[in-house]
Amino acid sequence: MRHALHIGCCFVAALLIAPPAHAKKSKAKTGGAGSGVVRIGVTAVVDDQFAPLEDASVTQVLQNAKGTFAAKFGVPDIFFEAPKIVSAKAFFKRLPRDDFRACIARHEPRRVSRIEDYDRPRLQEGVAAFLSRWRLPALLPAFPPDLRATLKTHDDAARALIAEMREAALRATSARFENGEPVLRAKLAEEQNLGRRFVDWLCAFEVQSEADVVLTNAYVFYDLLTEPYPHAVYHGSRLAGAVMQSPGRTLFLGRAVFVSSFGLSGEPETLLEPSHQTLNADDRNKFVGTYLLAHELGHALLRIPDVYDHGPKCLMSTDYALGYVDGYKRLLGHQGRCSRCTIYTDARRALQLFDDALKAKKLKNAEKLAERVVRRMPPNIDGSVGDFAARIYTRLGQAEVEQRKWRAAELYLRRALAADPLHTEARVLLRRVHQQLNAPASR
Repeated sequence: MRHALHIGCCFVAALLIAPPAHAKKSKAKTGGAGSGVVRIGVTAVVDDQFAPLEDASVTQVLQNAKGTFAAKFGVPDIFFEAPKIVSAKAFFKRLPRDDFRACIARHEPRRVSRIEDYDRPRLQEGVAAFLSRWRLPALLPAFPPDLRATLKTHDDAARALIAEMREAALRATSARFENGEPVLRAKLAEEQNLGRRFVDWLCAFEVQSEADVVLTNAYVFYDLLTEPYPHAVYHGSRLAGAVMQSPGRTLFLGRAVFVSSFGLSGEPETLLEPSHQTLNADDRNKFVGTYLLAHELGHALLRIPDVYDHGPKCLMSTDYALGYVDGYKRLLGHQGRCSRCTIYTDARRALQLFDDALKAKKLKNAEKLAERVVRRMPPNIDGSVGDFAARIYTRLGQAEVEQRKWRAAELYLRRALAADPLHTEARVLLRRVHQQLNAPASR
């Protein structure tokens, strides 16, 4: 996740496994090695108080993302559908209202609503536990160089991070537009606030069913206390990109991509990074496509997590830099592919072959390939390994059901639940299979 804050890598802890009742099935198609192309649905959400996001800009962003993804990974080939452009007000208004509000209410205790929230008694303990998913040597490159020698434990890192979170929140809540209006209003539920805080988007993605990629021009403050990614915090706790759970979209296995293009001159000055003036409008589009959107697609399509120690050539590196613009310019100076990401592209190739076998209804091949996909997926991925494996086995189980191969379906649905015992879709399908297996034989 690029936070000018893959969760990439923004990955949220609220993992909804099966599509909610309101969710429509995605029409997006997943291309495999044979079909060749992954077709991606795009919606651009425009907040009229920030620098404009026009059709030509969106097109240029998508073109640069496609080129960068091909150059850095080579697989799979991607194609962006014609983007839909809507206002922020219209986008949030057409979400399923009750489901959206329920999600917001569920996350309320974990959000920042006032500066005093950074003094919560057990916050440091929780942040240290979150940071412990990285070994300390691998984590340190995400922190400013002058701090690294003082960070001996994950508790030290948590203290430093919370201090920076507080400073970033002070800047965000005091920022004003040229007309004097606050960028972030005090009451979280105010309509003018929608789309300017991370949890708004987290819940929007949970209930939306129209896009695989959402691009916005809005400033988005990272207001989730419990998962503070260092690379986001040290860029002002601004959300620049993320992959979030979106059960109504199937292309990325129940997830969707978010990217913000905020950062041009003319925006509230206190929220801009030091190097923003070195990018003109065309450069901004190249930056957003190359450094943000292509990075998030690395999370979504290849399951590569945010990494802090892969070096400057790696598109997925999120080590400390003075700003996103500086990181972008550094990336441009280091062409070629990251050898340490090859394990993820190899796993993706196996997934493409599995997709092709399912489409061709060659279930014996699909069974072998499913095992290969799960075995080849590295243990450290963007998202949950159990959820990923469960989705692969459930897709195979569904294909077996369609061919009325009930015993094979039972086998793979049980494997899905062994990988993720809470996988709702697998449970429902397995119940149907058992009804068939236990039905009395017809005379």
